Amino acid sequence: MKDFSPIHAFLSGHCYQLSVVFHFIISCNRFCAVWMPLKYSSVFSIKNTCWMISVNWIILGAVNRYFFVYVCPMKYDPQRRILAYDDTDLCDNIVWYGDFVKNSIVVCIFMIIDIMTVIKVRKVRLFSVNNKNKNNESISERERRFLKQTVSQGIVFMVELITWFSIDKITSNKVVIFLLSGYAFTLVHVLDGIIVLMFNPEIRSFLGCTKNKPIRNQVNISVNTTV
Repeated sequence: MKDFSPIHAFLSGHCYQLSVVFHFIISCNRFCAVWMPLKYSSVFSIKNTCWMISVNWIILGAVNRYFFVYVCPMKYDPQRRILAYDDTDLCDNIVWYGDFVKNSIVVCIFMIIDIMTVIKVRKVRLFSVNNKNKNNESISERERRFLKQTVSQGIVFMVELITWFSIDKITSNKVVIFLLSGYAFTLVHVLDGIIVLMFNPEIRSFLGCTKNKPIRNQVNISVNTTV
């Protein structure tokens, strides 16, 4: 199993970074739909969206493979019971700037973009003077849920980054260290999905978890909060 630890580490880290980048793209998608609705269909056409997905897979895959497989491979350390990089100054700089700093900046950016999207949706809603109060309350509740979802997802990503980089300082328990270092990348995706379910009752209704009664004559001003 130890021999396969570099493969596990690379795939986990690669999927995590893909998730961060795709969250950013989804935030840009929502931002464009609200702030630039006339350009949305051309910017995020099916062809362009497929290109975005493919290019990110290829570029991130090549970059991560070079830096985190050949230059600074991550391996299982039986003494510390964690997945760790080689203890060199080069690897420390690559991991710090190429992983922690970069992903932290991207997470902060997509949180800001989502908040700006909510602000724009709220402004548009306030101009809909012909709508009933019931409809406005429904949209306002959706805005609150979307904002909570955005903040929660950002917090989960940031906590994972901080925890992974400071695990040795947080605890000396080898079992906890092993779980947080080996499965943190996987846990963040699980929590991300749970957050989406928590703040989107329509998804829970679709999956058969709850019964969500649709509101009739609802104003057609909404933000797609699923990821």
